[in-house]
Amino acid sequence: MPLLDWNHTDFIECLEVLPKSEDVETEQVFSIQREGLALDVSVWPLESVVYLDLHRVESEQSLIGMALFVRGPVEFIKEKNIECLRFHNAIPVPNRFSYMDFEEDLHDPDAISYGLTAVLRVNPDIVIEFENGID
Repeated sequence: MPLLDWNHTDFIECLEVLPKSEDVETEQVFSIQREGLALDVSVWPLESVVYLDLHRVESEQSLIGMALFVRGPVEFIKEKNIECLRFHNAIPVPNRFSYMDFEEDLHDPDAISYGLTAVLRVNPDIVIEFENGID
């Protein structure tokens, strides 16, 4: 299984928080709060999986929870008016282990040709967007 192509210091800079975990190799959890919303970003680099859990600060019940099986690189964009993380060639799946439910190998772009670019911004507000196509 290919490793996630990412830089954990880009996550720290973009998300503006330190991870809860010290082990960069197995799991990193970043927790962000903005305007009454909380976003937990869990990263499992050995599985190429990123889980996004959006909930209200006062509740642990998810408003939106999804995993991204990321086949491309995670790119940190820092421009004049925007800072974001771009997850290239990502396949949205319900949870961390959903990739095991596929008969096809999700790493094989010939077997699974679709993918999206997921974009995550947290400043000034939490924004999760998807762009069509693999880039």
